[in-house]
Amino acid sequence: MSKTKIFISSTYYDLSQVRENLKDCIEGLGHEPILSEFDSFPVIPDVNTIDNCKRNVYNEADILVLIIGGKRGSLDPESKISITNLEYNTSKDKGIDSFVFVKKSILDILPMWENNPGSDFSSHVDDTKLFEFIKNIKNEQKWIFKFESSNDIINILKNQLSHFLKYLIDQKNEGKLKPLIELNNESARAQSIAKDKPDLWEYLLTIELFESKLEKIKNKQKNYNAGHIFSKAKSLDLLAYLNYLKDRFVDFESLVNILKHNIEVTLPDSWGSNGQSGDPIVIRDSIDNIINICDNILDFEIEFSSTYPPDKMSSIKAKLTGLALSFIEQIEKIPKEMSKPLERANPSGTYKIDLVLKMPDSYLELTEHVEEIIKNIDKYI
Repeated sequence: MSKTKIFISSTYYDLSQVRENLKDCIEGLGHEPILSEFDSFPVIPDVNTIDNCKRNVYNEADILVLIIGGKRGSLDPESKISITNLEYNTSKDKGIDSFVFVKKSILDILPMWENNPGSDFSSHVDDTKLFEFIKNIKNEQKWIFKFESSNDIINILKNQLSHFLKYLIDQKNEGKLKPLIELNNESARAQSIAKDKPDLWEYLLTIELFESKLEKIKNKQKNYNAGHIFSKAKSLDLLAYLNYLKDRFVDFESLVNILKHNIEVTLPDSWGSNGQSGDPIVIRDSIDNIINICDNILDFEIEFSSTYPPDKMSSIKAKLTGLALSFIEQIEKIPKEMSKPLERANPSGTYKIDLVLKMPDSYLELTEHVEEIIKNIDKYI
């Protein structure tokens, strides 16, 4: 069995002695340190320096130790992000557990920078982007350890690795250590919730999956609103447009009804009933279905907006515009509404969550109008 591999992420020149001391400590604990300045660092010859570092975090590291001193270090020429920042981001993307250490003098002065970001902090850091990096980590509610010397890091790391081992043993004994392979592509928080199953985990998992997966829909909608999504425009004569409405609106109605069933029946069922625990895979699949339907509904919005009827049907097109987006807006509110009772300090008691997909008045009016046209199509020809 291979040893636990611990990746040390930091700038080199200002923290070289700290890195070497950590290497000795990690080896003394029976683990395998990964440091880029040593010959043991795995390198793919045809891959550049930055990608080699990211690759080793993603493919080799079991744990990442991030150390932030007063230097920002080398930058990725494309993204202008520091290599240590990229290594940390890679560990998050992979769901790798990390321990973060920040030099005490820098962490102590962080509030002063937040209040006066334009002031001169060159006596503490070589680039104030370091403060932004640390602030982003704090915003993730990540635990940050202060250090003044390598001994501080070594002592803290020894204790934390021992606590981590005890946590894993407890998880194993409670039957929670089995990985959920089916959730490997989900966010690190979603995987953690599904594995640890804290109180109200079904709802916490639902909120996290919705928030992470809705980004795809929001980005597509943003690109659509900005005119970045191409859809070939087509103008139809009266008969062609009526036939188009007859076929496509029926499809749209079916999609809305499927979405309504998934929201009001399938999703609540995935949480379990009568005191029974939910199933994380069923919850994930239910939300995936909802997101896929939202994507299809957004496609309808794009299609409707690029299909032009004759003037006497302009009122229909006006009612179609924005109709699909009104359903997506309701879906985006679900995680926000579900989060409200869970944001309280000590949530207790009973909370009723009504998941209802409401039909907009414009949808009902349009449905009646389209049905009337279809029934009396001869009057419009």
